Amino acid sequence: TESIHTALFSLLALLLIFGWPLRSFAGALGFGLITCAALFIRPITICVFPALLWKFIQEHRSWRGIICLLLTGLPSLAGMSAWTVRNYRLFEEFVPFTTNIGHHNAWDYDLHADRAFLHLRQQRLNEAQINKALIRAEREFYIDNPGKCLVRYLWRAMALFSLKPAWETEQVLWELVLPIRPSGTYIPHLYHTMFWQYYVTYILAACGAGILVLRRRELAGLWTLMICYVLIHAMVSRGDMRLAAPLYPLMCLLATTLFSAGSRQAQGHKESHGNNTVMNQA
Repeated sequence: TESIHTALFSLLALLLIFGWPLRSFAGALGFGLITCAALFIRPITICVFPALLWKFIQEHRSWRGIICLLLTGLPSLAGMSAWTVRNYRLFEEFVPFTTNIGHHNAWDYDLHADRAFLHLRQQRLNEAQINKALIRAEREFYIDNPGKCLVRYLWRAMALFSLKPAWETEQVLWELVLPIRPSGTYIPHLYHTMFWQYYVTYILAACGAGILVLRRRELAGLWTLMICYVLIHAMVSRGDMRLAAPLYPLMCLLATTLFSAGSRQAQGHKESHGNNTVMNQA
């Protein structure tokens, strides 16, 4: 599912960059349908909407643009409404996305998730009610410890760009699938070594973004989309390489700017050298 979501998210990013959802009603509906599909795979897809709104404010402030903007959200609104109604009938609780947010974030709020889950389950609460109780406890922790929560929020945002493997890799792949522990296998060491390519990608992407800024060229919503992804993701989840997967194609897109600028500069230097040679011969 992560690969499918990354592909859909990359497609949404390209459509956003070229302004496709704000050009026509059909384009807006198509963008909305893709967003709805990606949203059901990973709710973090919701970050495309603030990026799209920002692009609209910058480039398409018209009645036609407003209608296109509304049409992009229509499929997601319909899909999530149906999902919420289904969950309410099943749990008798308002669950717009998932019942796993409370359990997933409990450890970062000093809650023993498994122990709390068992305690609440013994009270015969369903998974939606357990999720609601955990979120309430996390909210109280946030109110009592705002400084600590701010630090943890920033840590979670930065963790998206760390080389920490996903827990599925460490606890499932290396513990169960591979014959022995990571310290004694070749494949996990190779896996760790391959992580370093991402740091190279970060540097190249930063250089590419710097070139665009120096040339005063718009990032066409790409930068806004990446920032929204990081900020929203840190609110609802820890970060690791698997969860940051949708960002890597976007960073590669920024990195290509560096190579493109270098290629153009080399081509210009070559043409200039050729013209000088012709003039000298003349």
